[in-house]
This record gives sequence, C-alpha cells and structure tokens, in this order.
Amino acid sequence: MAKEVYLSWCTIVLRDDRIVQITVQPGIVLDENAAQQLYRIINELTNGEKSAVLVDARVDYEITREAKRIASENSGNRYGTAVISDREISATLINSYLAIFKPKSPARHFTSEADAVSWLLELSTNKS
Repeated sequence: MAKEVYLSWCTIVLRDDRIVQITVQPGIVLDENAAQQLYRIINELTNGEKSAVLVDARVDYEITREAKRIASENSGNRYGTAVISDREISATLINSYLAIFKPKSPARHFTSEADAVSWLLELSTNKS
C-alpha cells in the first residue's frame, strides 16, 4: 500500500511500484530547507533504500541553486529521476542541471507519465 506525506508545498508518495512521486504545488520556491526536508522524508519512506524518483512538475515553480546542489548530493541514493512537464524549457533546465551539478544518477525530462514510469522501472530493475 502506498505511503503518502502531505506538505504545504508538495505531496510525496511512495507508490506500490516503489517509485517516489513528488507533486509540487504551483508557485512554490523549492529552497535549501525544503530540499533538506524532502530528502529526509524520502529517506524515511524508503527506509534508506535506493529509490527511483518521479517529479510531477506540470505547474510553475522555482528551484534554487542550493536546492539543486542538495538534489545532486542526494542523487547517489537514486536509480534516476524523471521529471514530467509539458514545458519545453524543462528539458533545457534538466540538461543544465546535469552539466553543472553532475549528479550520480540520471535525470530525464518526459511529457508522458507512462513513459517516465517505464524508464524509472527499467532503471531500478536493471540496477537492483
């Protein structure tokens, strides 16, 4: 059964397929404190086990440089991160994140949730 955590700025769900899904609220700014809280909750939900992360970013929000740094520092405990967004700029932003912060796990932009989930499940199955 899925485990869910509701915060004022996002919902975090450990799905039955073991993917951690993060759905952000529109207009938020994901800063250093929020990122630290997010990864602490992910660690609690997964009992510290490696996980795949699905970010539903189909709303407008901001993520600070410090939050990106924290995401990169925590990337070693992820199989990969899939970001769902209908905005074309999202792919460019993900590519710049990869180039600047060099996370230890892959991150990709998707417009289809089904494609994103399929990619994450493939990553987690092949690297288990």
